[in-house]
Amino acid sequence: MAYLALVCVTGAVILLTISLAMIALRLHKRSRPFLSQYFRHGSAGPRKEKTFESGKQSGRFLWRITAWLGRPLMPFVTWGQRRRLTLLLSRAGLTTWECVQIYCLQCVSVFLLLTMGVYVLNQSLLDFQVTAYFGLCVCAVLGWWCPIFWLRRIHQNRLRQIAHQFPFFLDMVGLGLDAGLNLQASIQLALEHVGEGALHQEWSTMLADMRAGQSRALALRQLSQRLNLSSIRQLVSSLIHGESMGFSLGRIIQVYADQQRAQRLMQAEKLALQAPVKMLFPMALCIFPCTFIILGFPVVVQLLGLS
Repeated sequence: MAYLALVCVTGAVILLTISLAMIALRLHKRSRPFLSQYFRHGSAGPRKEKTFESGKQSGRFLWRITAWLGRPLMPFVTWGQRRRLTLLLSRAGLTTWECVQIYCLQCVSVFLLLTMGVYVLNQSLLDFQVTAYFGLCVCAVLGWWCPIFWLRRIHQNRLRQIAHQFPFFLDMVGLGLDAGLNLQASIQLALEHVGEGALHQEWSTMLADMRAGQSRALALRQLSQRLNLSSIRQLVSSLIHGESMGFSLGRIIQVYADQQRAQRLMQAEKLALQAPVKMLFPMALCIFPCTFIILGFPVVVQLLGLS
């Protein structure tokens, strides 16, 4: 039991360290636009470098651990897993990560959850209860899928950020095309005004693919495959067909920008209509009971004759 408790404590410390590193990485990514805006409007240069350098070091902590622990696990990663994990990493925007690092996170999370499960269900396992072994299987499955859920969560956050900046980006591309620039130069001009973010990263990758010798249609299709967003797929399909048939790309992008802005407005109205329904459960659970207690307490005191 002493050795088992020591193993559980060690696993808990490792899990806590990884969780804190992931939280620090997420906070750093969320605070980057606000920090850049703050430093742009008048802050000292050395302070900016120090802040971003510390954030970069904290963000690379988890990367270095998984890269070091994942080297011996490389032969155990199948080609199917490499293909799926590489696609998830590209959609999440983690270009510096490798599939073996996610595989290492999966193995570590499975080990930690199984260790915690053995510690909690120790007596039940010794009594050979079926539910205890089923609980261990559930812990293993959850540990295996936790890094996958993390990547998908990052992907969803990137899609929301792209959808927020997409109408303005299309307006800037349309202005560049109306001014006489080609599509590549218009996209480059729009990226200079959009700012850093997921949209800037993905379209910059598309431009880099075109400069590397790929055709425009192939680079656009790869962009659509990386993002897996319906609006991007529709835009890519419209641009490819419009270019092949000789249509005006500026008119296509302008119409599509108006459509995306209207769709964004409808999405905002939908969320606004859902707000009262979502507030009903917290009000019924938290606010109404407190109100009834405050109003009913004097009545109960008078009925029971309490002083």
